[in-house]
Amino acid sequence: MILIYTNMKIEKIFSTAFCNECGSKFLKRSSKMKSLCAECSHIIYGYKNCGHVFENGVCVKCLWDGSRSEYIVSLPKEEVNL
Repeated sequence: MILIYTNMKIEKIFSTAFCNECGSKFLKRSSKMKSLCAECSHIIYGYKNCGHVFENGVCVKCLWDGSRSEYIVSLPKEEVNL
């Protein structure tokens, strides 16, 4: 995390990454896995998901943009941790 001082106010800037599975940008702090967004790590491995809140097509909590990889789309519904 980086702290930036602007106009006597401290703003937190959190690190982001791109998901190796779906390609979406995400906040690193929002996922238990370093290379997967919260959505993909939830679907594939069952980790806790973000309670997404979308504004302008992007979750304001984790930055996931709704992307799904071909692999995730191809999974049978009963195998997906939704």
